[in-house]
Formats: sequence, structure tokens, C-alpha cells
Amino acid sequence: TLFDALASDCKSAWPVFLNAVSFEVNGGSAVDAQIVKDGEMASRPADPTKDGYLFEGWFTDTTLAVAYDFDAQIGGDLTLYAKWAPELYAITYELDGGVNDAANPTNYTVESELITLADPTKEGYLFKGWSPEGVIAAGSTGRKAFRAIWEMIQEPDPEPDPEPLEWSTDVPPVTLDETVTH
Repeated sequence: TLFDALASDCKSAWPVFLNAVSFEVNGGSAVDAQIVKDGEMASRPADPTKDGYLFEGWFTDTTLAVAYDFDAQIGGDLTLYAKWAPELYAITYELDGGVNDAANPTNYTVESELITLADPTKEGYLFKGWSPEGVIAAGSTGRKAFRAIWEMIQEPDPEPDPEPLEWSTDVPPVTLDETVTH
């Protein structure tokens, strides 16, 4: 129709505004900026990665309170900010019948301080250490497994019971010398 043809010509007569959409990854892997025309939508990029963290999405503010909607039309330059949450890693213990100390954690994150494991206990055994060494350095990542090393406590051999004394009624008769001197 004539109207469609005029509308098409009018659109081409208007200037096209280009907007920069940049991605602040907050320590994660790089994400390329995008150039988006006014009224169009930014493309959702592949999620960035960051050791020890899980990506939680793109946000429009530095406080990471307002999530960005990739179905929204762009009307100006825009910076989006990556939000991260520390990944939770499991810690497992092989105690071989022992009892773990309640202070020993069952998980940690990349943001955890230095963790030094406490000694477990086992009746009749001496704890000799953890394998590997019972320390998780600050900034560590990945699942950790520790095995308790035990040494049996050697009880000293008891002193043998002395031979019991035997009383005998088979005593040879005693003769008394009747000579008494005063």
C-alpha cells in the first residue's frame, strides 16, 4: 500500500542511534561489548566464568539489586554488571570407626579463611594425622576428602601373677632339746 511505502521511506530518513552495551564481569572471564540500535534488544551473551564462583546473572546497577531483562528495548548506552555467588564445596572424612570433631566443617567456599582440621577420636587408638594434611588454604576450590590415620595404643603387658604360696601340712616333726640352761 501507499501508506506502507511512505512509512518505509520515513524510517530510512530518520537517523539511526547506536548504543553501546558493555559488560562489567567483576573478576570473571571477558564478555564482548555489543552495539545495539535504539529500540532493539541486546543479545544475552554466554555466561562468564570465575574460579570458585557461580554466575547469578546480569544486573543494571553496581549494588546488583536490579536484574536485567534481555527482552527490554535499548534506548541508550548501558553497562550490565555480573553477579557472583561463592560455590559451595563438600569436605568428606574417612574416619575408620573414629568420631570427627564437631568443629570440622562439612563444606567451604573460595571465600573461607584458612581451615585447619581438628583431631578426631577413636577408642583405643592414637590419632597420627590427616591424609592429605588437614589444612585447606584460603582461596582454595574443589571438593576435599581427608582420611584419618590411626595407631593402636599398645597396652603394657601386665606383670605376671606371682606363684601362689602353697601351704603344706607335710612338715617334718620338730624335736625339742629338753636341756634348758639358766
